[in-house]
Amino acid sequence: MLNDELGTRDIESVVRQAERDCRSSVSLSPRALAELLDTVALQPALWEPRVRHEPAVRWYGSLYRDDVVDLWLLTWQQDNSTDLHDHGGSGGAFRVLSGALAEDRPVSGRGGTSLARSRRSVGQTVAFGPRLVHDVHNVEVQPAVSLHVYSPPLTSMTYYKLAGERLAPRFTEPVEVRSGAGRLPERAVTVDA
Repeated sequence: MLNDELGTRDIESVVRQAERDCRSSVSLSPRALAELLDTVALQPALWEPRVRHEPAVRWYGSLYRDDVVDLWLLTWQQDNSTDLHDHGGSGGAFRVLSGALAEDRPVSGRGGTSLARSRRSVGQTVAFGPRLVHDVHNVEVQPAVSLHVYSPPLTSMTYYKLAGERLAPRFTEPVEVRSGAGRLPERAVTVDA
């Protein structure tokens, strides 16, 4: 059996157990998603062989996807960013595996909407509900690696900009996962820095 097929089957076992524990055939709560990431992170053989750093660009690929869970691995070079985005109605969680990431979230105040930044360190897991808008990026020189999970699976993401006193949508992009070699679904797409 190919290593990718073995890894995918092992990831599937971990995800299916989380789904059974949650007793939902539709979606997992942000807390259950964070626990799933913590479990996967503690088993580097499931994700470490798939880490792929590319010069100057962010790489992301799907590790596992079914009707309930969508699990992604991302690598980040300095100054890589997702831009402000939502998750199309999916809840989620992300965990920093190496390096550090910054997360900007819009906050409303007397002067309108601004961005509040949090530093996310190795081992930190951040869970969120389906209405979150944020920008995740690597502001460090050292490359970073993170796991991301969504439930229900991502189908679209809307990107935003700060326009005066409010958050304004710019465009919505469908999320598609195509089959890769073996059984591993992969959207091995690089995004310009």
